Amino acid sequence: MKLRKGEKVSIYLSIAALCLFIIIYIPLEIATFLDKLIPEGVSINKEGVGLLSKAYAKEMLEKKYNEPLKDKKIVLKYENNVFSKSYKDFSLNYNIEEAVEQAFSHGKDGENIIERTLDRIISKNNDYNIELSLSYDSRTIDEFLSSISKKINREPVNAKLLFKGDRFEVTKEVVGRRVEDDKLKKLIKDALMSREESIDIPVTTIEPKLKSEVLSKVNQKIASFTTYLSNNPNRTTNIKIAASHVNGTLLLPGEVFSADKAIGPRTAARGYKEAPVFNNGKVDTDLAGGICQVSTTIYNVALLANLKIVERHPHSLSVSYVPLGRDAAISGGGPDLKFKNTTNYPIYIQTIVNDRQITVNFYGFNEHPERRVEIESETVQSNGKTIYKTYRKVYENNKLMNTELLSSDSYKNH
Repeated sequence: MKLRKGEKVSIYLSIAALCLFIIIYIPLEIATFLDKLIPEGVSINKEGVGLLSKAYAKEMLEKKYNEPLKDKKIVLKYENNVFSKSYKDFSLNYNIEEAVEQAFSHGKDGENIIERTLDRIISKNNDYNIELSLSYDSRTIDEFLSSISKKINREPVNAKLLFKGDRFEVTKEVVGRRVEDDKLKKLIKDALMSREESIDIPVTTIEPKLKSEVLSKVNQKIASFTTYLSNNPNRTTNIKIAASHVNGTLLLPGEVFSADKAIGPRTAARGYKEAPVFNNGKVDTDLAGGICQVSTTIYNVALLANLKIVERHPHSLSVSYVPLGRDAAISGGGPDLKFKNTTNYPIYIQTIVNDRQITVNFYGFNEHPERRVEIESETVQSNGKTIYKTYRKVYENNKLMNTELLSSDSYKNH
């Protein structure tokens, strides 16, 4: 059958339209389809994700990176203490969704499909890798760290020296310990980032100040002194109360003893009574009268123990229980008795009071058994006043080694 000329033209036009459709529409559809995929040549953590949909890429990466984390846990150990926590509790997570979005957007800066197609063709041969990053909840780390520290941390406990009966008993010290919080926090973060599963908890030991080895040497009486009480019941009560607050004091090497601080507040609530006191050169009555006999007795023991006297004051009037020049007045917030432990060992102060006398004993370690101390006085006249000079003389093997002028005192009634 022979076609007419018009029919031939119509067929040619149809063929031309089909070719044009093939040339234009199909590549455009292909480009549109590819525009919905991650560009070719893109990888995440060296995993090729080019020409994958976002949904498929996310699913693939989730299975490989995030899902295995759900079964992992971190274990921390210190001696018999074991702590564990799963990675998911820290919200440990790879930023897969963010990385996939970044991969999908790569090379798609064009404003239309044609420009984006050209961008994709250009970047196709230029490999582009996106590294995944891990994130976690810092607050969970802090809470975990706090729970560990509470369980492990322990304050050091000093050895204790107790006088029972006629001998000393020493309780052993306890070494303290403290978790190195900053260091452990970094270890936990590093472990999460590297997916390590075991950590040794860093702990610092804290040595106690007093150890039983030292206290066990405090077993010798190094000095003692006794003064006798008056027959005033209130005064005796005050002396007993004040002495009880001093009893058992442990003075470490280099420490300074303060009688005012050791005795503490002199109040009726603590049991103190009204009794005679010296007030501006006169005898008066006041609360806690008589406690200066406690400080005076302690002062004389400190002299005999050859300790350094830091502060001491005489009374305005003479007292009857010690020789002139050997008293030590104290007043709350005012004059005080202070001396320093100049030995190499602790000194334990013991007070014993009954209705007739007060005895103060210093126990320590006798570093110089060949040494003895004597307290001597002399009286001199100066400008119409009687001055009582008190000296401390130190002997070693009965040889005088040192003479120290302790004080030059005068009293209104002498």
